[in-house]
Amino acid sequence: MSQEETVEMTFPPVIKGRAICEGGVVAYPELPIDVEMGEEHFERGADLHDVSAYYTEHIAAPSMFNFIVPQNDVIKSIALQADSQFRNRGLKKRLAIVGFANSKTEAPYNDPTWEIWGLNDLHGIIPRWTRWFDIHTPEVIDIDVQAGRAPPDKCGIGGLSHLTCPVYMQQRNPKVPNSVQFPLDEVLKTFSNLTGKRYFTNSISYMLAFALYEGIITGRQWDEIHIYGVDMAVGTEYEVQRASCEYWIGIAEGMGIKMYIPDSSDLNKTRFIYAYEPKRQMQWEVKQLNQIKNIEERLANINAAIEANTRAKYQHEGALGYAKEAIKVWSDLGTKFKPDS
Repeated sequence: MSQEETVEMTFPPVIKGRAICEGGVVAYPELPIDVEMGEEHFERGADLHDVSAYYTEHIAAPSMFNFIVPQNDVIKSIALQADSQFRNRGLKKRLAIVGFANSKTEAPYNDPTWEIWGLNDLHGIIPRWTRWFDIHTPEVIDIDVQAGRAPPDKCGIGGLSHLTCPVYMQQRNPKVPNSVQFPLDEVLKTFSNLTGKRYFTNSISYMLAFALYEGIITGRQWDEIHIYGVDMAVGTEYEVQRASCEYWIGIAEGMGIKMYIPDSSDLNKTRFIYAYEPKRQMQWEVKQLNQIKNIEERLANINAAIEANTRAKYQHEGALGYAKEAIKVWSDLGTKFKPDS
C-alpha cells in the first residue's frame, strides 16, 4: 500500500451511546509495519502492546506526544494535537492516569503509544509522562517548599517550571512556562445534566472528567483509561475522596470506555456482595474481629513492655544520678583518685 492508503479500524460508540462519528468507522493512516498484523489486532480488539513494541523497536519515528502550548484556544488545541498523534499512527487512544500509591509502578511507561498523565510532585518519581496536573492554589503547591520540607528546584512551582509538557493549573502561572488554565467552567457545563456534575473531591476526579471532556470536544473518545497509583483505601486520609473517583469511573464506563484498575487498588471493590453473600460477610467479619483481637493483644504486650522499660529507665537514671553525686561529695573531701599518689 502507498503512504496515502489507509486501514479502517472500528471502535465502540462512546458518547451517550452514540458513535463518535458517522457509522462508527474512521480511516487511519497505515502503520509502517505488517498490515495483516495490525488488522488482526484491530479486528479482535486485542491489546496493542506487541504492535507498539515492534513499532518502537523497528521504525525510526519522532518522539510521540510532543505538544505546543498556543496562546489562544489552548484546551482544544492541545486535545486535537493529542488526538492527531494517535490518529496519524493508527493507534488506539489510550490513557494512563498515575497517582502516588504503589501500583504506579505498573503503568505502561515503556510503551510510548500511551498518554500518561501525572500530578503534583510525582514528576520526581515516575520515568515518563505526557501531560501534568496540579489544580491546587500556588500557596498549597508550594507549602512543602516554604516549610523547608522539599527542595524548591524540584518540587512545588519550581518543579513544575521545568516541565516541558502542558501543565494544567487553576490559572496560567508566569513561573510555569507551559502552564494551562484548567477549564473548570467548561467541564461543569459539559456535564451539567449529571447529578454528580460538581462531585470533585480529589485531583484524580478532575483528571477523569477532563479526559472525558477532551474526548467530547475532539469528537473521538478514549478507547481505554487505566488508573494506577490510586488506592484510596478504607482507613486512610483519602477514604473520603474515594467515592468521587468511583463516580467518574462509572461515568466513563457508561460512555463505553474500557477502564482498568489494578487489583491492589480499593477503587470499585467490595469484600462481599450485600445481602447475597452472608457467609462471606460473616467470614470477613470474623476475620476482622480476630485481627482486631490479635492487634489488641500485641498492643497490650507492647504497652506492658514499655511500662517495664520505663520503670527500668527510671531506676537506671536514679542509679546514675547517685553515682555522679557520690563522686562530687568525695571530690570535695579531697579524696579524688590521683594516678601519682
